[in-house]
Amino acid sequence: TSNRGCQHSPVDCDDYNECTDDSCEPSEGCINIKIKCDDDDMCTNDYCHPDIGCRTDPVDCDDGNECTEDTCSPDDGCENKEISCDDGQYCTDDSCDSLLGCISTPKVCDDYDDCTTDTCFEQDSDCSFVPIECDDDNVCTDEECDPVVGS
Repeated sequence: TSNRGCQHSPVDCDDYNECTDDSCEPSEGCINIKIKCDDDDMCTNDYCHPDIGCRTDPVDCDDGNECTEDTCSPDDGCENKEISCDDGQYCTDDSCDSLLGCISTPKVCDDYDDCTTDTCFEQDSDCSFVPIECDDDNVCTDEECDPVVGS
């Protein structure tokens, strides 16, 4: 038999899915192999959309804690490192609230003696407790301070 009139046109194996690699194997026919969309970057969520192909969306590393610095490393992924709230000032007590972040409150310089004026001195990095003056300028009274009541 003669096959002079035979025509051999390629088979269209396109499944119209951008997430497959389409080909035709003479022994098997159409093959639609799922493509790999992983970009090997831990900072992206990789996926394939059938209409547009591979997509990479950034990973959200926010842990919701204001006391951490949230970053992403392509090799290691999300990192949430504790931040320092130290403002470098002696006269503040520094802390961190997970909802509010860094908080600096005035240092309490209190010697629990009502006969002193208690002050924080930044330049000296020290608390000062200066005795209060009880002199009423009346020579008919003796002046002294009661540390409990302050007069």
